[in-house]
Amino acid sequence: MLQNFVPLFSLGLDISGDVVLMTLIGGMGTLYGPIMGAMGLVYLKDLLSSYTNIWPLFLGLLFVVSILTFRKGVFKELKERFLKF
Repeated sequence: MLQNFVPLFSLGLDISGDVVLMTLIGGMGTLYGPIMGAMGLVYLKDLLSSYTNIWPLFLGLLFVVSILTFRKGVFKELKERFLKF
């Protein structure tokens, strides 16, 4: 950041996929959704990688499930389901 340079490894598929997954889990359109999605994804990655070597498979399944079932994001769907006023 100090040199105004972005290294190429930060533009890879892994990191950009993580950003998309964080936004999908948290839900778009709010500030707290992607922040909660980022915290949840980093925690889940750390937890799964300590138990198994195939943790990217579980993250891929989470990606597919979140797209198919939670169109607005997990946290936004939970908010709409449980906080109906």
